This record gives sequence, structure tokens and C-alpha cells, in this order.
Amino acid sequence: MDLNFPVVVIAAAVSAIIAEVIHPHVYGLDLIPSIRIEIGDRKYLHIHHWIYALGGLIYLGYRPINNFAFNSIAVGILLGSMAQGLSYSTSHWVLYDRERFDMARLDKEE
Repeated sequence: MDLNFPVVVIAAAVSAIIAEVIHPHVYGLDLIPSIRIEIGDRKYLHIHHWIYALGGLIYLGYRPINNFAFNSIAVGILLGSMAQGLSYSTSHWVLYDRERFDMARLDKEE
């Protein structure tokens, strides 16, 4: 898949800024709530937005669109969203206990 590098970089920067507005690092200020599935007594499965972005990149890598500009913009958007999501201190917590997660987030804010 051919990409226009400057377009990818600009789309990634814009995407990271938008992702920060929608899901800021400040705990509890999400404009769009995260997807958490309760699987037990205060146990959650959390599908982070960086996981969606990674899935989108993998899909686009295997099945690119026949449009040079679309591929460049899509890859940039997905990379920016993924980078912003991975910048969280709790980005690796996919299966967790809610109380422990809340305490970890509060410790990082101080």
C-alpha cells in the first residue's frame, strides 16, 4: 500500500488531538464513555480505543482501499488514535478489577 507520508503525519496529529478531547487523560471527563463489559463481581473487560485502531490498521493492511488519499488519511487517523490511547498509564489494562483500576488512575493524576 502506497502512502503519502506528510498526509499520514498531519492526519495522525489531528487524530491524536481529537482523541485527547474525546478521551482526555483527566479521569472521568470522557465525552464518549469507554466500552467496559462487566464479567464478574466488579471485574471488567475494557476494549480500549487503541485496540480498535490497531484492528483497523491490520484490516487496512490486508484490504487497502483503491484510493491513495483515503489510505493515507485512514492510516494517519488510526495511528494518531492508537498513539494517544497507548499514552495512558492504564492502556495495558484490558481485564481488571474496577477498584484497583480506579486507584491506579488516581495515583497517576497526583
